[in-house]
Amino acid sequence: MRLKCISLVAVSLLLAGAALADKSDFKIGEDGSVEVKGQYYGDMLEFQLSEQFKRGGHRCASQDLTALEERILLAQPSDCSFSSTTIQSEYDPSNGDTYTIPVVFHIISRTNGTGNIANTLITSQVDILNEDFRALAGTPGGPGTDTKIQFVLASTDPNGNATSGINRVTSNAYFTDPGPGAFNDMKQALRWDTTRYLNIYTNDAAGNLGYATFPQQDAGSVNDGVVLLYSSVGRNSPGGGIYNQGRTATHEVGHYLGLFHTFQSGCGSASSPFTTGDLLADTERQSAPNYNCPNASSCSSRDPIENYMNYTQDTCMDRFTGQQTNRMRCSLINYRSTLVGGTGGPGGGAPCTNCEQYSGNLTGTGDADAQPNGTWYFSAAGTHQGWLEGPGSADFDLELYRWTGRWTRVAQSVSSTSSEQITYNGARGYYYWRVVSYSGSGSYDFYLDRP
Repeated sequence: MRLKCISLVAVSLLLAGAALADKSDFKIGEDGSVEVKGQYYGDMLEFQLSEQFKRGGHRCASQDLTALEERILLAQPSDCSFSSTTIQSEYDPSNGDTYTIPVVFHIISRTNGTGNIANTLITSQVDILNEDFRALAGTPGGPGTDTKIQFVLASTDPNGNATSGINRVTSNAYFTDPGPGAFNDMKQALRWDTTRYLNIYTNDAAGNLGYATFPQQDAGSVNDGVVLLYSSVGRNSPGGGIYNQGRTATHEVGHYLGLFHTFQSGCGSASSPFTTGDLLADTERQSAPNYNCPNASSCSSRDPIENYMNYTQDTCMDRFTGQQTNRMRCSLINYRSTLVGGTGGPGGGAPCTNCEQYSGNLTGTGDADAQPNGTWYFSAAGTHQGWLEGPGSADFDLELYRWTGRWTRVAQSVSSTSSEQITYNGARGYYYWRVVSYSGSGSYDFYLDRP
């Protein structure tokens, strides 16, 4: 029997969205005007500066933790659950590898062209995610923490075909989003395998700048992913107002990786930071969201106006904290382990029944793809089997690592070809696979048969 690192079962989740916009109450005119519940605004900026925008919760409509009236979640890992965080060294980026997440953008536009944003905005959005999550020096995200989580447009679709990672769809029905917590025909029809891709959809976002699903609740489900208002995508997005530098995506992907708002549940308790508030100690406590770029204080401390999980405008935001990083990496390992390390879809044949296949490319001697299948936790001993097929002109090796207080290589293929196999009988614990070039370059296929 195969077990994913953690089995998540949600029983009777009653989602009472705190700020869900009725899709019929939000309209964007062809001239860029905005109508919300009968109130008209000349453009998106005017709407964003209004009290209606703030009171209506339109900055982010991701399901709030307090909106979960019932949280019957079975076998949920305690390190990064809905109710607590435990900071562990194994989730620290300095003790682990870089996780690469393949992304597919589903660009939804109306028949009149509204929402049909340019490829340059999409590629710049991926750049912004990497600037922010990798805290790249010399970029707006430089002051933050390097999470060692990065993003690439998917290069392989679910059928194994080459792709740009951009899927364009024209549909008036799909452009009008139902909002979080509602049945979503668009996601039903368009999603790529949510266990292998981060699906990002752009449309009218039901009148919000964006919303996302949490890994503890929806990892791998039909609804899993991020929805963005099309005008909030990318750098210098036309019509984006004060949210035109791509930080809405950074904020929502933070939710997708398990983070809550910095003002979650108000001030929380200073003596119990890992079980109250946003479940973290190194984000300054605050009583309510900040807008614009105020010099504000609450809960006996300065508000974290620069944090991506606040509501400040894009030019204010520039950081995740170390503990936010720890929680996100915990969420990847425990809930989204099949997501990281690959380029997307599975491809062709396999040497074993029910094999999982992953594809990649090494650029030359010394290049390596860490975790081509993600990090997995096994609750019992079992046999790990992996096969590697690479170009005949290269020498690619396959390696298996286990966490023993640090990552330790427990098995390695030794032939001087690119056809490698490992069979390893291992104890319970965390494992990951690695493909490395000892000479040569080219694409490879990796097949995994897990215990």
